[in-house]
Amino acid sequence: MQKKGVMFPLLDGVLQALEEVDSGRSSLDDVLDDSNIINPEMRRTAAHWLFSCYRYRVSVEKFIRDFASKSKIKKPLFRLALAGAVHCAFQDRIAREAVVNAIVEYAKIKKGISESRFINAFLRKICRENVLFTAELPDAVAKKWRKIYGDEFILQAEKCLSSEPVQTFRLRHESGELSFDAEKISDGLLKRFVFCQTHEMGKCLASECFANGGIYIQDSAAGTAVELLAEYVTEEKGNFIDVCGAPGGKAIMFYDLFPQWQVFIGDRSARRQQRTAENLERCKVNAEILCLDAAKDKFDRQYDVVFADVPCSNSGVFRKRPDTLFRQNAEGLNEIVQIQRDILENVSHAVKVGGLLLYSTCSIEPEEDGLQIKNFCLSHSEFEFLSERLTLPAFEHDGAYCACLRRKNDS
Repeated sequence: MQKKGVMFPLLDGVLQALEEVDSGRSSLDDVLDDSNIINPEMRRTAAHWLFSCYRYRVSVEKFIRDFASKSKIKKPLFRLALAGAVHCAFQDRIAREAVVNAIVEYAKIKKGISESRFINAFLRKICRENVLFTAELPDAVAKKWRKIYGDEFILQAEKCLSSEPVQTFRLRHESGELSFDAEKISDGLLKRFVFCQTHEMGKCLASECFANGGIYIQDSAAGTAVELLAEYVTEEKGNFIDVCGAPGGKAIMFYDLFPQWQVFIGDRSARRQQRTAENLERCKVNAEILCLDAAKDKFDRQYDVVFADVPCSNSGVFRKRPDTLFRQNAEGLNEIVQIQRDILENVSHAVKVGGLLLYSTCSIEPEEDGLQIKNFCLSHSEFEFLSERLTLPAFEHDGAYCACLRRKNDS
């Protein structure tokens, strides 16, 4: 390993990514997709490193505080200690001694002599004592979820956090054997769709079945909203719009159940809609793509089904995005809830009388889920609440919420 040739630019990217996420400017997914932060050739290594930083952050942070005792550590040094601790503890391809030497040299050049001495002593203590870090929920998150969902869920959530999430896909149609190892998920979550898990995602993406649109990469919890909606769709034909629909996964699910319907997919991001177009072409789905802001833009028509898969805190997908656990705060949650409220208010006018409004999130926060729908119904008597469904995160799937409403009149 060439320290400056490989480790230094990789560590530069990891530390900048941690700063971006911690500041609230970006999510982990955003920084991993930003070539100005993470070199695309290093993306896979950086992703594993960064995900581990957030999975084990609570435990590592406690160790840093104990090691530093009463000394105050500045944020840049804390981030370097966090990244160094995780790399020493959880990578197994390079000797720990070499890792420590490289990170200490980085600290000496980029931070200073005193900082490098701190990092040297800190990392060598981890190696000498073979310190084991555990995956733990942040205290504020654990306290809130324990009150809502109980101790058993907290134990399960932390076990989920400590394990690599299974790689899943939806099998759109079964025709012949797959060219890679996969097994159907039989968790009882869905009845109308077939989901599988695999440890060979690379082969899955390279398979003929994927290329021909027979496979769509998504989590089975994504299907709960469409499956709930299917219980109330009685017409053979109609029009459906997913107003926050990029990159098209849920709209394609609806199309697979109701191929005679006219499907529209809206989203405010032109870049994300490019991916939608690619997915529609690969999956051979005929749908119209619209660039629109679901919270502001007026609709030029009304629809039989309006689906609002709204922006949310993503707290239900912490297995895949552990950084979400550290971006939870009251101010941020209030902002998200307001955006959701604006979207609901705006798109409600696009629902035909007798039509359906489907709302969903990948959050398990009551403020974004049941309470949001309850408040909407209280101020919109023209809508009738039909049903809701909350799916808590588990080893086999993410967490999600959905609710289905019907418009009764033109009030």
